[in-house]
Amino acid sequence: MLEVAIVFAAQLALVFLKHLNIRKIAGQKVAHAVCITGAIQAVWLVASALGIKGFLDGDYTIVAAYIIGGMVGSYLQFKLRV
Repeated sequence: MLEVAIVFAAQLALVFLKHLNIRKIAGQKVAHAVCITGAIQAVWLVASALGIKGFLDGDYTIVAAYIIGGMVGSYLQFKLRV
């Protein structure tokens, strides 16, 4: 169950940070964009590794957490003004 929570949180953060990074790049905030890119890479690695492992192991709870986490991250990006 811990893996499910980690995948959900990492995927949520990944999608949220990707959208935030686009805003920072458009605003030409280079230092912020570079730092956010580092965070994106870290959460991508965690989410992808655990999501792929869950998929290959047939653990569809992890796969669902991966998908739903991304969806929630996208939704939050529209609702929160950062």
